[in-house]
Amino acid sequence: RATFRLNSEIVYRESDFFERSLRVPSTNPESGFNLNQRSQDNELEVEIGGDLEWQPAPRWTARLIALHNSEIVDDENREILIVAPLPPALQRQSIRDTSQRESIGRLELDWTATDTHLVGLNFEAALNSLDNALVLQVGTGGELVPVDVPGANNRVEELRGNLEILDTWQLGSFSIESAMGAEFSRISQSGGGAPDREFFFLKPSLTIVHAPQERVLNRFRLGRDIAQLSFGDFISSANFFDNDVDRGNPGLEPQQTWAAEISSERRFGDLGVAKLTVFHNWVSDVQDR
Repeated sequence: RATFRLNSEIVYRESDFFERSLRVPSTNPESGFNLNQRSQDNELEVEIGGDLEWQPAPRWTARLIALHNSEIVDDENREILIVAPLPPALQRQSIRDTSQRESIGRLELDWTATDTHLVGLNFEAALNSLDNALVLQVGTGGELVPVDVPGANNRVEELRGNLEILDTWQLGSFSIESAMGAEFSRISQSGGGAPDREFFFLKPSLTIVHAPQERVLNRFRLGRDIAQLSFGDFISSANFFDNDVDRGNPGLEPQQTWAAEISSERRFGDLGVAKLTVFHNWVSDVQDR
Protein backbone atom coordinates (compact mmCIF):
# COMPACT_ATOMS: atom_id res chain seq x y z
CA ARG A 1 0.00 0.00 0.00
CA ALA A 2 1.26 3.48 -0.89
CA THR A 3 0.21 6.93 0.33
CA PHE A 4 0.73 10.07 -1.77
CA ARG A 5 0.29 13.62 -0.48
CA LEU A 6 0.52 16.86 -2.44
CA ASN A 7 0.34 20.42 -1.13
CA SER A 8 0.89 23.88 -2.53
CA GLU A 9 0.81 27.48 -1.38
CA ILE A 10 0.75 30.85 -3.11
CA VAL A 11 1.33 34.01 -1.05
CA TYR A 12 1.34 37.62 -2.25
CA ARG A 13 2.35 40.45 0.08
CA GLU A 14 2.35 44.18 -0.60
CA SER A 15 3.42 46.92 1.79
CA ASP A 16 3.73 50.71 1.69
CA PHE A 17 5.58 52.49 4.50
CA PHE A 18 5.85 56.26 4.88
CA GLU A 19 7.68 58.25 7.55
CA ARG A 20 8.12 62.02 7.95
CA SER A 21 10.59 63.25 10.51
CA LEU A 22 11.83 66.67 11.62
CA ARG A 23 15.63 66.77 11.86
CA VAL A 24 17.17 69.52 14.00
CA PRO A 25 20.99 69.54 14.15
CA SER A 26 22.20 70.24 17.68
CA THR A 27 25.01 72.47 16.39
CA ASN A 28 22.70 74.64 14.28
CA PRO A 29 19.02 74.42 15.35
CA GLU A 30 18.02 77.05 12.80
CA SER A 31 18.86 74.65 9.93
CA GLY A 32 16.15 72.12 10.80
CA PHE A 33 14.48 70.29 7.92
CA ASN A 34 11.82 67.73 7.16
CA LEU A 35 12.78 64.34 5.75
CA ASN A 36 10.27 62.11 3.99
CA GLN A 37 11.15 58.43 3.65
CA ARG A 38 9.04 55.91 1.80
CA SER A 39 9.39 52.22 1.12
CA GLN A 40 7.19 50.15 -1.20
CA ASP A 41 7.64 46.46 -1.84
CA ASN A 42 5.72 43.46 -3.08
CA GLU A 43 6.56 39.80 -2.70
CA LEU A 44 5.27 36.71 -4.48
CA GLU A 45 6.00 33.29 -3.00
CA VAL A 46 5.03 29.98 -4.62
CA GLU A 47 5.62 26.63 -2.94
CA ILE A 48 4.72 23.12 -4.06
CA GLY A 49 5.63 19.89 -2.35
CA GLY A 50 4.64 16.29 -1.99
CA ASP A 51 5.65 12.97 -0.51
CA LEU A 52 5.15 9.31 -1.35
CA GLU A 53 5.23 6.67 1.40
CA TRP A 54 5.20 2.90 0.87
CA GLN A 55 6.49 -0.42 2.27
CA PRO A 56 8.94 -2.04 -0.17
CA ALA A 57 9.34 -5.14 2.08
CA PRO A 58 8.21 -6.41 5.48
CA ARG A 59 9.60 -4.25 8.32
CA TRP A 60 10.75 -1.65 5.77
CA THR A 61 9.21 1.80 5.24
CA ALA A 62 10.26 4.19 2.47
CA ARG A 63 9.36 7.83 2.01
CA LEU A 64 10.18 10.10 -0.92
CA ILE A 65 9.83 13.86 -0.38
CA ALA A 66 10.09 16.71 -2.92
CA LEU A 67 9.75 20.46 -2.37
CA HIS A 68 10.18 23.55 -4.54
CA ASN A 69 9.92 27.14 -3.36
CA SER A 70 10.22 30.36 -5.39
CA GLU A 71 10.19 33.88 -3.97
CA ILE A 72 10.30 37.13 -5.96
CA VAL A 73 10.67 40.50 -4.21
CA ASP A 74 10.47 43.99 -5.78
CA ASP A 75 11.50 46.74 -3.38
CA GLU A 76 11.75 50.51 -3.88
CA ASN A 77 12.98 53.08 -1.34
CA ARG A 78 12.85 56.86 -1.76
CA GLU A 79 14.06 59.77 0.32
CA ILE A 80 12.79 63.31 -0.14
CA LEU A 81 14.51 66.20 1.59
CA ILE A 82 12.20 69.17 2.21
CA VAL A 83 13.81 72.48 3.17
CA ALA A 84 11.43 75.44 3.42
CA PRO A 85 10.78 77.47 1.41
CA LEU A 86 12.41 75.38 -1.35
CA PRO A 87 10.21 72.81 -3.13
CA PRO A 88 10.72 69.09 -2.43
CA ALA A 89 13.77 67.57 -4.10
CA LEU A 90 14.34 63.84 -4.52
CA GLN A 91 17.67 63.00 -2.95
CA ARG A 92 18.11 59.22 -2.94
CA GLN A 93 16.40 56.25 -4.53
CA SER A 94 17.06 52.52 -4.53
CA ILE A 95 15.31 49.85 -6.58
CA ARG A 96 15.99 46.21 -5.76
CA ASP A 97 14.79 43.04 -7.49
CA THR A 98 15.44 39.72 -5.78
CA SER A 99 14.58 36.22 -6.93
CA GLN A 100 15.23 33.24 -4.64
CA ARG A 101 14.61 29.55 -5.37
CA GLU A 102 14.99 26.32 -3.42
CA SER A 103 14.51 22.73 -4.63
CA ILE A 104 14.84 19.76 -2.25
CA GLY A 105 14.60 16.02 -2.75
CA ARG A 106 14.78 13.58 0.17
CA LEU A 107 14.64 9.79 0.52
CA GLU A 108 14.04 8.15 3.91
CA LEU A 109 14.39 4.42 4.59
CA ASP A 110 13.45 2.89 7.95
CA TRP A 111 14.06 -0.73 8.96
CA THR A 112 12.36 -2.06 12.07
CA ALA A 113 14.84 -4.79 12.93
CA THR A 114 13.01 -5.72 16.14
CA ASP A 115 10.28 -4.18 18.25
CA THR A 116 12.99 -2.30 20.18
CA HIS A 117 15.49 -1.56 17.38
CA LEU A 118 15.06 0.87 14.48
CA VAL A 119 17.63 1.67 11.77
CA GLY A 120 17.22 4.63 9.42
CA LEU A 121 18.98 5.88 6.29
CA ASN A 122 18.29 9.38 4.92
CA PHE A 123 19.62 11.03 1.77
CA GLU A 124 18.87 14.63 0.82
CA ALA A 125 19.90 16.82 -2.11
CA ALA A 126 19.14 20.54 -2.41
CA LEU A 127 19.75 23.29 -4.94
CA ASN A 128 19.40 26.89 -3.72
CA SER A 129 19.92 30.11 -5.63
CA LEU A 130 19.47 33.87 -5.20
CA ASP A 131 19.64 36.56 -7.89
CA ASN A 132 19.85 40.17 -6.77
CA ALA A 133 19.89 43.42 -8.75
CA LEU A 134 20.17 46.84 -7.12
CA VAL A 135 20.11 50.33 -8.62
CA LEU A 136 21.12 53.07 -6.16
CA GLN A 137 20.91 56.72 -7.20
CA VAL A 138 21.93 59.81 -5.23
CA GLY A 139 20.96 63.40 -6.02
CA THR A 140 23.84 65.51 -7.30
CA GLY A 141 23.35 68.94 -8.84
CA GLY A 142 19.60 68.42 -9.08
CA GLU A 143 19.95 65.07 -10.89
CA LEU A 144 19.96 61.48 -9.73
CA VAL A 145 23.34 59.88 -10.37
CA PRO A 146 23.84 56.07 -10.15
CA VAL A 147 26.19 54.91 -7.39
CA ASP A 148 28.04 51.60 -7.52
CA VAL A 149 27.42 49.29 -4.53
CA PRO A 150 29.95 46.41 -4.45
CA GLY A 151 28.31 43.03 -4.01
CA ALA A 152 24.79 44.26 -4.80
CA ASN A 153 24.39 42.74 -8.29
CA ASN A 154 25.17 39.13 -7.59
CA ARG A 155 24.02 35.54 -8.03
CA VAL A 156 24.65 32.98 -5.32
CA GLU A 157 24.05 29.27 -5.86
CA GLU A 158 24.50 26.30 -3.55
CA LEU A 159 24.38 22.58 -4.32
CA ARG A 160 24.14 20.54 -1.11
CA GLY A 161 23.98 16.83 -0.36
CA ASN A 162 23.42 15.17 3.00
CA LEU A 163 23.65 11.49 4.00
CA GLU A 164 22.64 10.29 7.48
CA ILE A 165 22.51 6.91 9.22
CA LEU A 166 20.46 6.56 12.41
CA ASP A 167 20.20 3.77 14.97
CA THR A 168 17.68 3.72 17.84
CA TRP A 169 17.59 1.15 20.65
CA GLN A 170 14.98 0.78 23.38
CA LEU A 171 16.65 -0.99 26.32
CA GLY A 172 14.29 -1.11 29.27
CA SER A 173 13.96 2.40 30.67
CA PHE A 174 16.73 3.67 28.34
CA SER A 175 16.42 4.89 24.78
CA ILE A 176 19.69 5.32 22.85
CA GLU A 177 19.64 7.31 19.60
CA SER A 178 22.89 7.54 17.64
CA ALA A 179 23.45 9.10 14.23
CA MET A 180 26.26 9.85 11.81
CA GLY A 181 25.73 12.37 9.04
CA ALA A 182 27.93 13.69 6.25
CA GLU A 183 27.22 16.94 4.43
CA PHE A 184 28.79 18.20 1.21
CA SER A 185 28.09 21.60 -0.35
CA ARG A 186 29.41 23.72 -3.19
CA ILE A 187 28.80 27.48 -3.27
CA SER A 188 29.35 29.51 -6.43
CA GLN A 189 28.95 33.26 -6.97
CA SER A 190 28.93 35.61 -9.93
CA GLY A 191 29.03 39.37 -10.18
CA GLY A 192 32.31 40.03 -8.40
CA GLY A 193 31.78 37.62 -5.53
CA ALA A 194 34.19 35.12 -4.03
CA PRO A 195 35.49 32.12 -6.01
CA ASP A 196 33.66 28.78 -5.90
CA ARG A 197 34.07 26.99 -2.57
CA GLU A 198 33.42 23.46 -1.35
CA PHE A 199 32.64 22.29 2.19
CA PHE A 200 32.49 18.87 3.82
CA PHE A 201 31.29 18.23 7.39
CA LEU A 202 30.73 15.15 9.52
CA LYS A 203 27.75 15.41 11.88
CA PRO A 204 27.79 12.76 14.64
CA SER A 205 25.26 12.83 17.47
CA LEU A 206 24.32 10.72 20.49
CA THR A 207 21.16 11.07 22.58
CA ILE A 208 20.39 9.01 25.69
CA VAL A 209 16.94 9.24 27.26
CA HIS A 210 16.25 7.64 30.65
CA ALA A 211 12.69 7.28 31.97
CA PRO A 212 13.01 5.47 35.34
CA GLN A 213 9.44 6.44 36.27
CA GLU A 214 6.30 7.47 34.43
CA ARG A 215 6.67 11.13 35.47
CA VAL A 216 10.48 11.37 35.33
CA LEU A 217 12.53 11.91 32.18
CA ASN A 218 16.29 12.47 31.97
CA ARG A 219 18.05 13.34 28.72
CA PHE A 220 21.63 13.71 27.51
CA ARG A 221 22.71 14.86 24.04
CA LEU A 222 26.06 15.49 22.38
CA GLY A 223 26.19 16.33 18.70
CA ARG A 224 27.53 18.53 15.95
CA ASP A 225 25.16 20.91 14.15
CA ILE A 226 25.85 22.69 10.84
CA ALA A 227 23.81 25.84 10.19
CA GLN A 228 22.45 26.73 6.78
CA LEU A 229 23.64 29.97 5.23
CA SER A 230 21.24 32.81 4.47
CA PHE A 231 21.93 34.01 0.95
CA GLY A 232 20.67 37.47 1.89
CA ASP A 233 23.89 37.89 3.92
CA PHE A 234 25.99 37.48 0.74
CA ILE A 235 24.59 40.51 -1.07
CA SER A 236 24.64 44.26 -0.39
CA SER A 237 21.61 46.51 -0.02
CA ALA A 238 20.81 50.15 0.74
CA ASN A 239 19.15 51.00 4.06
CA PHE A 240 17.94 54.61 4.01
CA PHE A 241 16.17 54.41 7.37
CA ASP A 242 19.49 53.63 9.08
CA ASN A 243 21.39 55.91 6.69
CA ASP A 244 23.66 53.03 5.81
CA VAL A 245 24.60 50.45 3.19
CA ASP A 246 24.43 46.85 4.40
CA ARG A 247 27.49 45.28 2.83
CA GLY A 248 27.28 41.60 1.87
CA ASN A 249 29.94 39.12 2.88
CA PRO A 250 30.83 36.75 0.00
CA GLY A 251 33.25 34.81 2.23
CA LEU A 252 30.71 33.43 4.72
CA GLU A 253 31.06 29.82 5.89
CA PRO A 254 28.44 27.67 7.64
CA GLN A 255 28.38 28.04 11.41
CA GLN A 256 29.49 24.86 13.18
CA THR A 257 28.42 23.97 16.71
CA TRP A 258 29.29 21.14 19.06
CA ALA A 259 26.36 21.09 21.49
CA ALA A 260 26.22 19.25 24.83
CA GLU A 261 23.04 19.22 26.90
CA ILE A 262 21.78 17.49 30.05
CA SER A 263 18.18 17.91 31.21
CA SER A 264 15.90 16.44 33.86
CA GLU A 265 12.13 16.74 33.79
CA ARG A 266 9.58 16.05 36.54
CA ARG A 267 5.79 16.09 36.15
CA PHE A 268 3.37 16.90 38.96
CA GLY A 269 -0.32 16.15 38.59
CA ASP A 270 -1.97 16.80 35.23
CA LEU A 271 -0.46 20.25 34.55
CA GLY A 272 2.68 20.77 36.60
CA VAL A 273 6.09 20.35 34.95
CA ALA A 274 9.55 21.27 36.27
CA LYS A 275 12.57 21.02 33.99
CA LEU A 276 16.24 21.77 34.61
CA THR A 277 18.62 22.04 31.64
CA VAL A 278 22.37 22.55 31.58
CA PHE A 279 24.06 23.06 28.20
CA HIS A 280 27.28 24.27 26.61
CA ASN A 281 28.00 25.08 22.95
CA TRP A 282 31.36 25.24 21.19
CA VAL A 283 30.75 27.50 18.17
CA SER A 284 33.04 28.28 15.23
CA ASP A 285 32.50 30.53 12.18
CA VAL A 286 29.85 32.44 14.10
CA GLN A 287 27.13 33.97 11.91
CA ASP A 288 26.44 37.36 13.44
CA ARG A 289 26.79 41.09 12.80
